[in-house]
Amino acid sequence: MKRPVVMFLWLVFLCAAAVSAAADDYGVSAVEGLRIRTSPDLKGKTVGKLRRGDLFTVIKKSKTATEVGKKTDFWLHVRFGDKTGWVFGGYAAYDYNLYVSPGGDFLVWRVSSDLVDGNAVPLYYRKAGDPAIRMLKVDPEATGFTVSGDHRYLAVDAGTDVIGSIIVYSLEKNKEIHRDSHTRRDFSWKGNVLTYRKITYTGNGCVLWEETVFENGKVRKGRASGKGPYHSDGGKPDPACQ
Repeated sequence: MKRPVVMFLWLVFLCAAAVSAAADDYGVSAVEGLRIRTSPDLKGKTVGKLRRGDLFTVIKKSKTATEVGKKTDFWLHVRFGDKTGWVFGGYAAYDYNLYVSPGGDFLVWRVSSDLVDGNAVPLYYRKAGDPAIRMLKVDPEATGFTVSGDHRYLAVDAGTDVIGSIIVYSLEKNKEIHRDSHTRRDFSWKGNVLTYRKITYTGNGCVLWEETVFENGKVRKGRASGKGPYHSDGGKPDPACQ
């Protein structure tokens, strides 16, 4: 799928899923030395600098986006410690590109322009009080992510249609540990338990699914099952879809 479509789906998914209730109020510096300025332009006086991975509060965004260093984004009016001013959003992660745990002690973010190893999407994460920033390479078709309550696992939604892939990564081991098909935009963690709809059949006009549960590195079958819509070629109805 083309990259612009992937980015659109990422926006749609994360706005709908609300991976963190607090994420809309925060931002994180994606670069070292991000300047806090007195006004939303490069003429503003520097009143402070942010280190890469610093979490700040977003007060508001500028009304229009501007271009700085070949990046087009909004200026963000922010608060960081005792400093208040403006930072350029093109060098930060915020809104749907940022996960902040409810206690603010765990961050996961992405920079939309970043790619590694050709087309892998990097996610960056760190724990509060730990200066180390780690990178996780995820599927290039990733359109959303969600984090377990204990911050040990991260699940990615990847795909282009009704049928998607759910991919679970261990943040402790920094690698993929589980991959499955699922009906898209329907997975979420409840604490350390991830429940999703595994696709068991794809027919002319429908998909059949069964509930599947991932918990602490193990997968089990859930209780529910059902069917959902899928493309129809207009031909003979699939009996399984009746």
